[in-house]
Amino acid sequence: MSPTTIIDEDKLRRLLQDWELGSVSEIAVLPGGSNSQTWKITARRGDFVAKVASDTATFKGGLEIAEQLEVAGFSAGRPIRRRDGSLVLRSSGRALCVIAFIPGNPLDLSQSTGMHTWGATMARLHGALLLLPNVPVGVRRWPWRWLDHNADHVRSRSWLRSAITKTASQARKLTEKRDLTLGIIHGDGAPVIQDSGTGRVSVLDWGAAMWGPLLYDIASAYWFSVIEPNLDPLVFEPFLKAYRDAALLNAQEWDYLPVFIRLRAAVQGF
Repeated sequence: MSPTTIIDEDKLRRLLQDWELGSVSEIAVLPGGSNSQTWKITARRGDFVAKVASDTATFKGGLEIAEQLEVAGFSAGRPIRRRDGSLVLRSSGRALCVIAFIPGNPLDLSQSTGMHTWGATMARLHGALLLLPNVPVGVRRWPWRWLDHNADHVRSRSWLRSAITKTASQARKLTEKRDLTLGIIHGDGAPVIQDSGTGRVSVLDWGAAMWGPLLYDIASAYWFSVIEPNLDPLVFEPFLKAYRDAALLNAQEWDYLPVFIRLRAAVQGF
């Protein structure tokens, strides 16, 4: 095992017996975060993804959101419930989940068609999220006070702590004074994959799901497609056009997108 390994393959095989997957024939490691592990599981009953991460209410809430979206007909990575009906297996502060594997490749965001598909998908996703019957317990609700908590821990860079606090305050004041559309959001750029065979588009990875301004998801998309790769803002225009066509937000809200882009940038500073 490498130093970052949380559980090894033998232990994973034993734990997977809590799910009705049938016999497991293959386990392949997938790229994951620094505090999580992910595998593709090939079993008698199909292909799945197993993930172990910190056992938090937010993690479980994201799984519940994905499950609700799947019921509503939106492809979000259906979590597989354990034999006892629960979504996660808990052990030593960690949680293991199993999700149905969805084939596909990331959208090509260097092409306007890929960016347009991303914008249209996010609009369709937000429309579905606004109709979900409930917000799972543990999902962070706006205004997100964790911003202040995290800013307090950026001790070595006082200018960054100040910027985070100031930007979060600006965004909250907009919520108090303006009619911003609030709902469940993905919270992390809403990564999209598309099956080249069926054309099905899916949005995965719900561990950062929150309840708050829809503009934050759009700002996250802008961050990952324009600011982080240092590209011309014009590349984002097909996304914006596709999203605007859905008319989910009122016209005035779009004036506040720069505030939420700055907020996303501040969050990246943690």
